[in-house]
Amino acid sequence: MKMESPLRQMRLFRKRKTRKEDLKKLSIGGRTDFNPVRREVKTLIVLLLLSCDTFAQVPINGFCKYQVFDINPGYLKFEPLNYNNDSYTDLLFYNPAGDNSISLDGNQNGTFGSVHINKLQQPVSDIQYLWNKNNNIYAYAYISRRESSAGILNFSSEGTPGIESQVKFNTYPENLNTGDVNGDGIPELLVSGSAFNGLSLVYQEKKLREKKIIEKTSYSEAVFADLNNDGYPDIAAFEIFSNRLQFFYNNSQGNFNRVREISFSSPISSLQSTDLDLDSYTDLLYSNRNSIGICYGDFTSSYDDTVIINTRYGIDKIITGDFNRDGRIDIAYINKTDGTLSLIYARDDRKFYPELVYLKKNRLDDIIPYYSKFINGIALLDSNGKLYIISNLASISDEVSIVSGAYPTAVAYFDRDNNSINDLCFIDGYNKTLNLLTRSSSGIPDSWFSFSLFGTENSILVNNKLPQEKTFICYTRDKKLIEIVNVDFVKNKYSRSSLYSPGRIRDIKVKENSGRIYAAFIKDDELGAVMFSNKQGQYSDYTIPGIRKGVSDAALSVYNNPEVFYTTSDDSIIIGERILEENRKNAEVKTQIANDYNISLFAGDFLHQNNSALFGFLSSRDKNNLVFFLGPEAFIVSGKNTPIPGLRIKDKNQLFFGELRFNGPAKVCYFNPLQKSVKTLETADGNKKIVRNLLIDNINSRSFFIKNMNSRSYHIVYIDDNENCINIRELK
Repeated sequence: MKMESPLRQMRLFRKRKTRKEDLKKLSIGGRTDFNPVRREVKTLIVLLLLSCDTFAQVPINGFCKYQVFDINPGYLKFEPLNYNNDSYTDLLFYNPAGDNSISLDGNQNGTFGSVHINKLQQPVSDIQYLWNKNNNIYAYAYISRRESSAGILNFSSEGTPGIESQVKFNTYPENLNTGDVNGDGIPELLVSGSAFNGLSLVYQEKKLREKKIIEKTSYSEAVFADLNNDGYPDIAAFEIFSNRLQFFYNNSQGNFNRVREISFSSPISSLQSTDLDLDSYTDLLYSNRNSIGICYGDFTSSYDDTVIINTRYGIDKIITGDFNRDGRIDIAYINKTDGTLSLIYARDDRKFYPELVYLKKNRLDDIIPYYSKFINGIALLDSNGKLYIISNLASISDEVSIVSGAYPTAVAYFDRDNNSINDLCFIDGYNKTLNLLTRSSSGIPDSWFSFSLFGTENSILVNNKLPQEKTFICYTRDKKLIEIVNVDFVKNKYSRSSLYSPGRIRDIKVKENSGRIYAAFIKDDELGAVMFSNKQGQYSDYTIPGIRKGVSDAALSVYNNPEVFYTTSDDSIIIGERILEENRKNAEVKTQIANDYNISLFAGDFLHQNNSALFGFLSSRDKNNLVFFLGPEAFIVSGKNTPIPGLRIKDKNQLFFGELRFNGPAKVCYFNPLQKSVKTLETADGNKKIVRNLLIDNINSRSFFIKNMNSRSYHIVYIDDNENCINIRELK
């Protein structure tokens, strides 16, 4: 069964290929007659976070495309195959506790076709490739913990599995690795496990034959690895009783001797052999609680140089691959319980960028490298019946989804270079970070920046005025904390400030020319406003208290003279306006609307006259929802007689004001959660009535904006409330 290129690429990062030039490398001390020697790691390099005034520009190079597929629930593990010998990778899903399996045909563009439901002849715990001298995969090795067996699997062109041969054990295998230990072109099986007797080699002969390497102990992890640089696979295995990583050298004929060991203070897991720094020497990768360890190989075979990467979450499974296609090997890991995926990109040969949390689900059960024709990525499995693919984004098309951290709470745009290529910023509320995705000249997200926040904020304002220097204002309505992150992309520096409003924030605006930040707040049922000014990195404040008592909501406008609009919660609604810097009341309007409505205000230059106007949204469970407009020359109330279904604005992230097409007028847009649609809200007939028009439907938004994300058209960019990703959809 000849294997095509997708799985050859996968093997590159799952097993280090034996090369002829490796056979010529010096074997330090030879291969035989070694006495077991216990050694300690001499060099420990601990990766620390960068200092607070500099930041890391992590090159993701478009590795952010997100796809989700529905499969049958109940499967805990999966493997990439190519049973139909085409150019696309197929997938096999199985559960070690049962004999059901699903095979999924791979199609072009990272999609999938036919689903085949099959039965395994016995439950399978793990599957590994078997390859011939031409480096083609011809069959698959497996172990079954429940049946205490190992064997050889083959697959039909429709993904139906069949057992060719098997061998039984009297203890329970948990781990499987494959390698050609004697150079005859036929790979052997290495079997181990915490409840397995020692280490076993299984040879492929007329019948499968077991050979014990060591007995009367147990190894939770064991892998083939060329530890002494002679071109033949040795064994690295972790003994659970002593917490020691033991090295077994191969004499080139498949006979193994234990020659040294490294002690650990606690158990390790996810042991892998790979070549992370691409120096042609085998490295050992493992996890230990909330950290990843890398023991680097060298020409002396000492494995003394070790890098420890502290991680945000506990580690259940690690994979490696060049995900951002920069020629360096990166690391990805999942935490199954928290359902998180994190990536740690390689910075150079032995240094890494800070960890990026790519996504969070209710649970994740497995992760694999995923390569198919034109696809370079990661696949993740959720036993609830979801398959997730993350891969490289080629272009901003009609509709695309990108990853956006564990739990995005707000999304906005900025323009790093002021070159009309709009970049993305979002808040990850779960990890309390502000994240920036800058885009290349071709419009593809090329770099990811992440800055810590103190709170779980859900709104972002951006001051875009200065080229290459941007200010991001993060806050949460009804709280007091305002977090400001100023980023200088030229000097590669940032500063972070925390401001506090005297009361609960109702609205915030920034005046771009001056950089002043205005906040309207309510304290003790009384409206106030505060202005923050920045001088040489230090903020001063000027507070205007006691503007009006009994205020239910407020909205700011800074188009001309900064002013605040407000509504009261008396027997009927009073709508007022005050010019802040002059601290004088401008106007009040009283309307006969009962006060049992939830009121949300939104202010801006809606008439495009460089003058402030106000939209107000009144929502009620028992009555019709209303909307009113207050402009310089008009006051309109819509919905008193005609019901406005679904117009419940509880969060100002449901609203957006901006242009919807090139050189077009800016409009107010609102998200209707009941109808899952975005509509425009405008005045008509000489500002005598309010009209609503459907802009786009079938969305489930937590926060959104509208902007041109390519040179051809405008897009709605929103946080998908179900998938916790950022969706980009073209407006037709």
